Amino acid sequence: LFFVDIPMEQVVEKLLKLELSVLYGDKHGYQYPPRLRQFLRVVILAAASYSKTYAKHQNDHPVTQLAHAYFHGVRFLMKPEQKGERVVQQYHVNADIDFLKSFWSLTDLPVATQFNAVVGASVEVCRVITIDGSSPLVMDTMDGKTTEVHFCPSAEECKVYCGENYTPATTVTARLISYRALKGQEEARKAESSSSFQPWKKKVNPTSPYLIVHFHGGGFVAQSSASHEAYLRDWAKALTCPILSIDYGLAPEHPFPVGVCQSFYAYCWALKHAEELGSSAKSVICVGDSAGGNLASVVTIRALEERVQGPAGVVMLYPALFLQLCPSPSRFISLMDPLLPIGSLQLCLGAYCERVMEQYHSEVVALHKDPLADVLDSDPAARRRLHHKSPLIAPDELLAKFPACAIMASELDPLLDDSIMFVRRMRSLQRVADVKLKVSTLLPHGWLNMYFVGDKRSLQASNEAVCWMKQMLANGLADRSSSPMSNDAN
Repeated sequence: LFFVDIPMEQVVEKLLKLELSVLYGDKHGYQYPPRLRQFLRVVILAAASYSKTYAKHQNDHPVTQLAHAYFHGVRFLMKPEQKGERVVQQYHVNADIDFLKSFWSLTDLPVATQFNAVVGASVEVCRVITIDGSSPLVMDTMDGKTTEVHFCPSAEECKVYCGENYTPATTVTARLISYRALKGQEEARKAESSSSFQPWKKKVNPTSPYLIVHFHGGGFVAQSSASHEAYLRDWAKALTCPILSIDYGLAPEHPFPVGVCQSFYAYCWALKHAEELGSSAKSVICVGDSAGGNLASVVTIRALEERVQGPAGVVMLYPALFLQLCPSPSRFISLMDPLLPIGSLQLCLGAYCERVMEQYHSEVVALHKDPLADVLDSDPAARRRLHHKSPLIAPDELLAKFPACAIMASELDPLLDDSIMFVRRMRSLQRVADVKLKVSTLLPHGWLNMYFVGDKRSLQASNEAVCWMKQMLANGLADRSSSPMSNDAN
């Protein structure tokens, strides 16, 4: 479905000759259900208003920026054609990664995160954990050996992919969310606290055999576990198991493959410190939306390559699985998408993996046409980095071993073709029974954070994803209990 032989720049150049502003005017969002339509019109109005004040007030407090944006919003509300022109100017003609990060990061403002805590389910545990990556983790492998997992790419990789001036981070944070207080969580909290530690007055429940490792979306450039907290709270209640959401480093400050390395390190850390999270980690699954769906799949691939305990399953929600600037039928939706306009799509990919896209464009084209192509055989490290960026072009031997996976795609999502092509690859490897694809009708990209507006389709899709997770966790526990390795351990 991807026209890899056609440069995206040529497509965008021709598209910009069209009058795209009418797509963001008073009829914007006509394709969505009523509740979502109204909400997304507010989002695009906010984007146009915020962009009008961003250049002059970008150094001001975000609340001040919002106040100025409010006045422009009134004008754009009265003159929707000007709103459309402003959106095209900001997102297509003068696309700016700093603006995009600033606007998307509004969901991390205290008022927004407090709202998430209110609309999401009430949970007994919601705290931020700092994971120290200054030393490599020594992990047991499936063949009885050990391997070291490093927090950062090697110095040579940093130089090639991140630039000579890149300074690696040494820590990453993660948010632990648990509906009930579980054994082990209080001990870990006490170890991290000062002398003012106050014991829990709540009942401490037995350790859970389950654990979910979650990777948030945000185009690799914005947002955090806090901005996704509302639905994570609901999941924690529905699944009654702890969820660890990873705040990996964001681009362009931390470009590919930094986020991949940090995410895999955090996953391995969770396995080694599962008791502190209230879990025995007998059944672990990886879950992610959008950019987080990419990282969930890549972490799984890394686990297969390193031969460490992999997840029992992977759930991906509208994931980005082919990070290459090339057109496809669904990506043309970005011409009028309120959350992922084509300019934003280009900015996110450029900020995250521009060096890799430019350096290995011809190799990616060849691998997309034929995953078995004789490409980079003399440089296996570079070959691995390509499918760590785009899981769609992973080798057959890795996808054949990929655990059970379920993908919830969206009918009106520019990334829909990523999901379809990934499942098509899996089907070609006779992966039918344990690979699911559901295309939710009339839903846009990013719907996970939208069911609080009362949209039934978003809520139904989220509930179905929860059912998938519940089944994968149960299957993983059953498989672990019946395996010879587990029986020997017992």
